[in-house]
Amino acid sequence: MKRKLVAKSAFFAPRFLTGFAFCSIGLFLALVVFARPNNAVEPQNKSHVEQSVHAFAGTVLPAPQQPSVPIASIEPIEFDGVIDLAVLGIHPATGPLPRRALSFGDARSPQSAAMGTGKAFMGTTHDFVNPNTPNAFGVLSSGWTPGETVQHYLKGVQTGMSVANADGVVAIKVNTGSGFGYFTIEQIGLTSGKDAGGVVEVASPGPLPGVTGAPHAINTTAAGHFYLVGFGYPPNTTNTVSVRRNGVFVSFVPTDADGTFSVLVNPANSGDTSAVYSADTGLAGSMAGVSLEERADAGTPPVGDQNVARAFFDRATLNSALGGTVAMVGEGFLPGETVTISGCIDATVPANADGAAHFFVTYPATAGVSQCILTGGTSGRVARGNNLLNANVATQRGLISAPAFVTRASGNTVPILAKGLPPNDTGVILLDGVFQGSAVTNASGYGQFNLTKPTSGFVHAVSWTATFGFGATQSTVLLLAPCTQFSENFDSVTAPALPSAWLATNPINPDSIFWQSSNSGVPTPVADSLPNAAWVNDPSSVSDKRFDSPIIPIVAASPQLSFRNNYNLQSGFDGGVLEISTEGAPYFDIITAGGSFVTGGYNGTVSACCGNPLAGRSAWTGSSSGFITTTVNLPAAAVGHNVVVRWRLGTDSSVALEGWRVDSINVNNCPATTPTPTPTATPTSTFTPTATATATFTPTPTATATFTPTPTATATFTPTPTATATFTPTATATATATATATFTPTPTATATFTPTPTATATFTPTATATATATATFTPTPTATATPTPTNTPRPTPTPRPRPTPPPRP
Repeated sequence: MKRKLVAKSAFFAPRFLTGFAFCSIGLFLALVVFARPNNAVEPQNKSHVEQSVHAFAGTVLPAPQQPSVPIASIEPIEFDGVIDLAVLGIHPATGPLPRRALSFGDARSPQSAAMGTGKAFMGTTHDFVNPNTPNAFGVLSSGWTPGETVQHYLKGVQTGMSVANADGVVAIKVNTGSGFGYFTIEQIGLTSGKDAGGVVEVASPGPLPGVTGAPHAINTTAAGHFYLVGFGYPPNTTNTVSVRRNGVFVSFVPTDADGTFSVLVNPANSGDTSAVYSADTGLAGSMAGVSLEERADAGTPPVGDQNVARAFFDRATLNSALGGTVAMVGEGFLPGETVTISGCIDATVPANADGAAHFFVTYPATAGVSQCILTGGTSGRVARGNNLLNANVATQRGLISAPAFVTRASGNTVPILAKGLPPNDTGVILLDGVFQGSAVTNASGYGQFNLTKPTSGFVHAVSWTATFGFGATQSTVLLLAPCTQFSENFDSVTAPALPSAWLATNPINPDSIFWQSSNSGVPTPVADSLPNAAWVNDPSSVSDKRFDSPIIPIVAASPQLSFRNNYNLQSGFDGGVLEISTEGAPYFDIITAGGSFVTGGYNGTVSACCGNPLAGRSAWTGSSSGFITTTVNLPAAAVGHNVVVRWRLGTDSSVALEGWRVDSINVNNCPATTPTPTPTATPTSTFTPTATATATFTPTPTATATFTPTPTATATFTPTPTATATFTPTATATATATATATFTPTPTATATFTPTPTATATFTPTATATATATATFTPTPTATATPTPTNTPRPTPTPRPRPTPPPRP
């Protein structure tokens, strides 16, 4: 019998093994040194298992056996297209530290979702996928302007465009190629200027199902609906995959030839609540799910996610036979406020500097549903999330940022929460593949690491690798908000509503009249910028009326606040002051905190005679005789931190007058930049996939290639250089991808993207003889049309055509 030939690996050669051993020892010692640096300026990057990690034991209620009212209706929909990374030659990024493919544990159906700029929301069906896999994962995003073109970037390379549907939603499939590591995913709306992002790790977790939904919150009181997509299920079925709400069967969903489904879900009105929407085949390990919120303040359908606070789990499902721990993050709270948790547990936690309340909940081995309700003690804001414990769920690891969307204020860190890792394990934290420090889990295998924020870019991958960097890797997304100059004129709302994230409270409330937007009444004029200004009355009784701004990140070195205000208050007895809170700390008068007035400062002192809560303090009092300008230097201590500014009116026990108006608020909180016109894709660029058979965004091996990028002089992506367009490659630059081509999708803090869609900066691709009016971005791998990806030139520091986001609502 002929013996089977077996290739002998050089790995087992004595010389190689000796070298490998010495390298491993050296790496281990380096990790130990870096993990515990002898450097006083880096103490914030460390594991926090031994510090303020909030962990609680949760309670579970049995899942209802059947719904008392119809839960929802489900309608199949189409995907917008497929991005084939293998055909495009795009491979995952890898970190400098050794890592291996997963060999233990599961990593399926994560929450894997984040709210980006302008309430653009992105969810991915998986956070771990296999290499070389067709339809490896799905990307679902919402919040776009209906009909706008949405660009897709994977690992910083533009891979195509889609058109948002009538609900402002985009759903795509992604095929993976070879290699291990991570992909950053970014989508940019060319009309709205919104930006959303996510991260997927490429490893070897096995053929796992995954589900995601969008928007994250919908208004079911107004018949709102959301989209649900699933990947990794049996193909071509009609009554195999069940969709459930909180474990209760809703409907079978059809799967396509790829084993994916995409449906529109119309939930019944169950009031303000949350629910886990899951999909399974009835077999062990087949269930994946996502926690979504149903609430009246989510917006007018089809718009969703207009609520200020929201909640996410690292995983929305657990195995009921094992129980386990989940990490939960509530976003959108006031920095420093106490957040009460009810339902799943009875506890309180503080919101951090980015307004996130985070904690771990451990559940016993039991089947059912657990709802966690988070309520801000000062703001009254509410977020809800559900967790489903079911026998068909596989045990999973998890990782989540608290929150996923952070400001550029560099003075505070962002907590990274991990669970399902080896107990008492020392791992390493990577940010975009770069070592950040060591992290330790507790005896139950979960822990927290406080990560120093990046200073540039938008989409970032945070990875926690167990066992000194040699164990399993789990990744999550961290979005770094662009720094935009803060301004508000209250004209985007209908009086008396306030813009999103502004907060009016009356700790002393004699009349239930709060700060509100106003376009009539006294004092006059009613607004500096018509039609609205913020206004509050001056009652004839003791009151304390407070008006808090949203979080403002202070990045500029010498920040100033200016606003226009018009007041008519009882002179010497009623008065208004300006206060500031840094990183959620207590509020102080702007002068006490270290600020100084430039113009329009306090003009009197409040009397101590008659119960005014501001007695003895300097304040604005009497009459301003119309709008005046106040300019104040913010405290130097605020630089590099998140702040909230408060306008506060205190009144005494007698004499009512007209009140106080504030308008035209501006903060130069970002470094000064020079606006640079950047080109945008024009309607003549037609390779935009739509949800039809003629725009499938899917590579098809046919002989009719309609958009076949080739490295020739007649198929270059060369914008027309002009004197005003700074986003202009040189005459020798082509869009042909080479080994030296780098793509930098992350703008620095000094890059301002102000698109000027004029004839001098159109960024219109040059049509070739083979491009037709119905070009669908369909690379065709034929003998005469080798699909060489044409990567969109993305110069640094303005790496992508990205319109300036609209003013804050």
